[in-house]
Amino acid sequence: MALTQREKYIAIGTASVLGAVLIYEAVVSPIMAQFDAIDARRADLQKKIDDASDVFSRQRNLEKIWKELQAGGLNADASQAESQTLNAIIAWAEKAGVQLSALKPERTAEQQKFQVISFNVTGSGQMPDVARLLWAMETAPIPLRVNDLDIHPLKEGTDDLTARVSVSALCLPPQNAGGSTGSGMGGTAR
Repeated sequence: MALTQREKYIAIGTASVLGAVLIYEAVVSPIMAQFDAIDARRADLQKKIDDASDVFSRQRNLEKIWKELQAGGLNADASQAESQTLNAIIAWAEKAGVQLSALKPERTAEQQKFQVISFNVTGSGQMPDVARLLWAMETAPIPLRVNDLDIHPLKEGTDDLTARVSVSALCLPPQNAGGSTGSGMGGTAR
């Protein structure tokens, strides 16, 4: 059975297409899959490197903050921390023009290896004065945190406000106090 010229071309074309498909499936497709796997692995490793870099960067930033806290007012004694915080709030209120009507420490609790001393502060003044007091508390050089804020007008339609602020201060617990460097009142009244 002799093939015609046309049948030979068809057979050669079919064999070429089948050979190309076999080569693609046997060689090119696995190589492409390996390239895709390498790209995925590279992206995964780059993400791990970025995450590790973020952790190291965060550690450096937190170490700097920790050193600032130790140098600027993290007391080893709860009574020192309480006194420091009370004096700082009084100074900030005077500077801001807020009249304090109540300032009392509430309780001391231990959280995450620190003692937390809570304070309730009540004062009155005009809106800019209250804002200055809150700004001083938020940007305090001592370890202080504003937990809760409640502002009401003294009289409807006026700029005179009453603000009740719940803040907390940190100090080291007694068992960790031996090696710290508390600095007393260092730079709290601004």
